[in-house]
Amino acid sequence: YRKTPVLQVGADIYCDTRLIARELERRFPSPTLYPDGGAGLAHALAAWSDRVFFDPGAGLSMGTNQAYIPAPVLEDRKAFFNFMDFSRLEEDIPHLSTQVMVALELIEQQLADGRAYLTGPLAGLADIHAYFPVWMLRGNVAQSAEWLTGFPRLLAWETRMQAVGHGHRIAMTSAEALGVSRAS
Repeated sequence: YRKTPVLQVGADIYCDTRLIARELERRFPSPTLYPDGGAGLAHALAAWSDRVFFDPGAGLSMGTNQAYIPAPVLEDRKAFFNFMDFSRLEEDIPHLSTQVMVALELIEQQLADGRAYLTGPLAGLADIHAYFPVWMLRGNVAQSAEWLTGFPRLLAWETRMQAVGHGHRIAMTSAEALGVSRAS
């Protein structure tokens, strides 16, 4: 999404979430992003999350907030979210809501056997990709808090995902990042 997140290791810069995940796994295989050995399944679920879950969630975020979004930001999003028809977003809210509810239900069903995370007892890449749309909905779609109450397993999973944290990041200016790159 807008070439973020970004991972820089020396002169190598990675701007794609899937590519970053593969590079992190290659460089730091422990702890793994594929705790149950299912890299293929994790990437398939990531593709599901990107299209089936994120797209209608982003449509809801835009459609329910369009009147409050500054014009330059709205124009930027119109150019970027080419899968959305902004002239119909408000009309599409019921349909987008249904699509999001189906995705939330799938997560709830996946957790129905008591597993802590989507593919087993440990968090992995599949959870990261499924968590982002939930996080986006909670922050941008007012009715999502009400929707989520209907999914107790998902809510418990969301809490566990929040507890995973964000790791350790080193913030730097673009000039500092270019300096690291030049020195590498």
